Amino acid sequence: METRFSFTKPKLSAIEPTPKRVSYYDAKNPGLILLVYPSGVKTFFVQKKLAGRVRIRLGNFPTLTLEQARDKAAEVYGCIAKDQNPAALRRAVKAEPVFLEVFERYITEKRNRSGKPLAPRTAE
Repeated sequence: METRFSFTKPKLSAIEPTPKRVSYYDAKNPGLILLVYPSGVKTFFVQKKLAGRVRIRLGNFPTLTLEQARDKAAEVYGCIAKDQNPAALRRAVKAEPVFLEVFERYITEKRNRSGKPLAPRTAE
């Protein structure tokens, strides 16, 4: 099978895994890629060049339908058109502290009116 063709559900379902990872490219939607791993997992990605190659994972094939993958790819293209790097945005969200980290920092750094740290009883 060619690696560049118009994606359809029957064609994607018919793809068999090989001993090496194989990339298939959508002819209708440039940048939309289906990676097929030797384990049989089929994953949609969007690949664009933004200060180097950026590959953004959209989801796995049976769970994520072809229409949903194309819609998500359009959202990624919209972010790129706004000069935003979607991969950098995802990394920034993951780097934000979770509630427990913020709460523990609050307890250790909080001071009472006189400037002393909180008493253990208050902190509990």
